[in-house]
Parts: sequence; structure tokens; C-alpha cells
Amino acid sequence: MTDKINNFIDLEIAADQFQEAITFAYNENCPLTMRRNNRNTSWWNQGLTVKRRKVRKLSNAAKKSGDWTDYKKSLTDYNKALKEAKRESWRRHCEEIKKAPECARLHRILSKDAQSAICSIQLENEDYTTTEKETLEELFRVHFPGSEIILEPSGGWDGLELEFPKWKGSRGGLGGVQKGH
Repeated sequence: MTDKINNFIDLEIAADQFQEAITFAYNENCPLTMRRNNRNTSWWNQGLTVKRRKVRKLSNAAKKSGDWTDYKKSLTDYNKALKEAKRESWRRHCEEIKKAPECARLHRILSKDAQSAICSIQLENEDYTTTEKETLEELFRVHFPGSEIILEPSGGWDGLELEFPKWKGSRGGLGGVQKGH
């Protein structure tokens, strides 16, 4: 990273280097893993498969006979087991998140829903950010206290006259940086 930040170009370079460092560290420590599950649901189990088959058989039998009592009892049992499996899966998921290292926990939470990344930063007033801009401003405020956000001019950066540092010395080294006039 650059030692001194004299203008917005130096700031942009430093910010890019900082972002690359964070991204590299994150990717090194939180590699992507593929979920190895034949179904899209983590809560489905063999017991539910058996109960579902039983419900289907009793449904078909009830259609022929007209007696729905066994079917209704079996369906209630199946629905209770389904709710319990989902509830247990959620408990297990939450416990795994608590046990995981911080970086892996962050990855798991944010990878669940892309939209959660936008409003996942809590402000000082206990609210959460609602836009990407709000999130970036809060991150900037927390990690660079006392700094000032420079907004892009209405005409863009292209038409702006900038002062670039003049290099002192024959080799153009980093030693003697002076601000231009």
C-alpha cells in the first residue's frame, strides 16, 4: 500500500489494494464448498419419506373405500414430523453457525441471501443499513474515523483539474514528494 495519500488517485489506489487484500484473505480462509445433498432441502430425512409413502397409499385407499379416518390421522402425523424436521434443521444450522470461526460464519450468513449483505450492517442507532451507499458510508465511518467522504463532482472527475505531486531528484524516487501549485 502507498505510504502517503496526497490526492484522490492515491486514495483510489490504496482503496483498491485494500479491497484486494481483504478479498484475497477472505477467499484463502473461507473456500467455497459444494453442498453434497441429493435434495435441495437439508431437513428431509428417511423417516419423512416413509411417512409420505404411507400417506399416499392411505389417500389412494380412502378414495376407493370412502373411509378417510386412517388417512387423516396419518396426514396429521406426517405434517407434525415435517414441521419437527424443519425446526430441528434450523436449530442445527444456528448451532453450526455459532460454532464456526468468525470468517466462515460471515460467509455462511451472507451467502444464504445476496440481499442480506446490503442491510447487514448495524448503525449506532441500532437500525440496519438499507442501501449499498448507506452500508459503504457506515463502513467508511467506522474504519476510517475522522476522514471525510469526497463526493464525485456533478460533471464527473474527467473535467476536473487536479494537482499531482512533483517528484524531486533525478531518479524520481519516493523520497521527496512535493505538492504542486
